[in-house]
Amino acid sequence: MTNESQPHEVHPHEVQPEDLTLYALGSLDAPELARVARHLEGCSSCRLELQKINADLGALAMAAAPSSAPPQRAKDRLMAALIRDPRPIVTKSPLRGWSFGFRAALALLLLAAVILGWNNVQSLRRQNAQLMQQLAQERAMSAQARMIAETITAPDAMKITLVAANSKPQPMAHIFCSEKKGRVVLMANSLAPLGPGKMYELWLLPKSGAPVPAGMFQADAAWNAQMVHEGLPQGMEAKGFAVTIEPPEGSPAPTTDPVLVGNVG
Repeated sequence: MTNESQPHEVHPHEVQPEDLTLYALGSLDAPELARVARHLEGCSSCRLELQKINADLGALAMAAAPSSAPPQRAKDRLMAALIRDPRPIVTKSPLRGWSFGFRAALALLLLAAVILGWNNVQSLRRQNAQLMQQLAQERAMSAQARMIAETITAPDAMKITLVAANSKPQPMAHIFCSEKKGRVVLMANSLAPLGPGKMYELWLLPKSGAPVPAGMFQADAAWNAQMVHEGLPQGMEAKGFAVTIEPPEGSPAPTTDPVLVGNVG
């Protein structure tokens, strides 16, 4: 009499490392899924290994956050689990009929999909960051253009032209100032760029009292300059403006003779 009718004996460690990786990736069919689940109920070492695999997969998923990359340790552990030599197979599940190479290739494809998804997310995040940066620049330019237009067209706007004598081409700066808005706009040309450690500083010359700082600026390679400065004392009546050369951080009072000066005319 044979024992063919008796249940097949289950080896205590019938679940292989690659089985746990396939289980974590969700690539097992229903019978295999149930088999591995039953084994996990009674095997603490396999449950611990599954926790490590899930942690590694979680690390790969979390790597989709900005400025991060899939942790090398997590990838190495998963790859090692997939290519490790399998122990003897003792069950008769349909999945066990597959070759180890086929099963490992399937898991590798799933892992590659996770990494590819991360790369796609990172690419989309980079594109989004670039678009947001461009939008911020366009908004800043639009805001500056609006302030310039508001200042130039303000009912109380004054226009002052600052010039330097005995210089060819003659440096010149046009100032638009609104006392009510406490804002000044400068547009200059033929103004030589300064070397490192120096910048131009505009000064409001009030009818009484000391000069008031009205903004720092630098000329570009074409010897032109443009600046919008806000925060001037509202209602301060100006008799003129002047430009001096100062340190980059600015000065509380002029430290050099004006290179440009003009009066409200």
